Amino acid sequence: MRIWYLYLFTFWCFILNAQSEVDVTVSNKAPLVGDEFSITCTFPNLKAVPKPISDRNYYPAQFLSSDTSLNNQPYNFVEILSIRDTVILKKGISFPQRIFQVIAWDSCELRLIGFNYDNQGLKMLSQQVYINVSYYEENAGGELFDIKETFYNWSKNQQTVELSYLLYFLVSVILLLFIIFGARKLLYSKKVQVILMTCDEQAISDLEKLFAQQLWKNEKIQEHFVRFSFILRQYLTLRYELSFLEKTTSQAKILLVQLPIEALIKNEIMSLLLASDYIKFADSKISEANILKMKVRALEIIETTTPSKEKVDG
Repeated sequence: MRIWYLYLFTFWCFILNAQSEVDVTVSNKAPLVGDEFSITCTFPNLKAVPKPISDRNYYPAQFLSSDTSLNNQPYNFVEILSIRDTVILKKGISFPQRIFQVIAWDSCELRLIGFNYDNQGLKMLSQQVYINVSYYEENAGGELFDIKETFYNWSKNQQTVELSYLLYFLVSVILLLFIIFGARKLLYSKKVQVILMTCDEQAISDLEKLFAQQLWKNEKIQEHFVRFSFILRQYLTLRYELSFLEKTTSQAKILLVQLPIEALIKNEIMSLLLASDYIKFADSKISEANILKMKVRALEIIETTTPSKEKVDG
């Protein structure tokens, strides 16, 4: 009789274990940096998608690296763009699914850990899957052109030529002085008032002017992201008195560690800087909706990191 209890206990443990794992598949196991792909989570033996135990803007993942200091460390650059729940039918049985539309912002090998779910007190773990994110390949085989150099053939009367250049230089200096004094007189006559703005007001104004031009619609998307990255870096430089303008994104990440702001805001800043780099240098593709979303995220960073009036007065 005891043997039957043992069989029953083993069978019940098997059933619980089978129900406690979420089946996970990815649409692309080798995505490129900046490209969207999907992660599909299927919940067997359930009628609806259970509630996740934790919620975040990034799909939980870990580094896979030969560097022991990085291996198995959390990776917060698989950004969740959208979440959609659906139900599929297999052999007449319905299975609920949750589909994450995501984008990775760095090149590396990853273990997608996934979310944990609460199914009536039973903890459900997501199946772990592995992906390899890489950069776009550089365009090879491009045609090379010779540089045409021109050399000046000096005449024998070199002294006359030098006097001519000196005369041109003096005339240019005199004209430049007239222009400077004339411009100053015009400015003073009109009594132009210079309106001083705080660093957050300047950044917001610059962002509004930039996005109003809609450069991405005129095949100037790289110019757009060069200016977008500059505005964000200039704001951080003025706000925290640390120069982000002359730093690479990797160096900027080191500076961010020193700032007295929340880790989530630091990750958001790095995400925007990396996204700008991939558009500028890797020529990645990005939709207009995501471009406009990056403006909203930048404005939220400025608003969050701007001290309130009460803190400034205090």
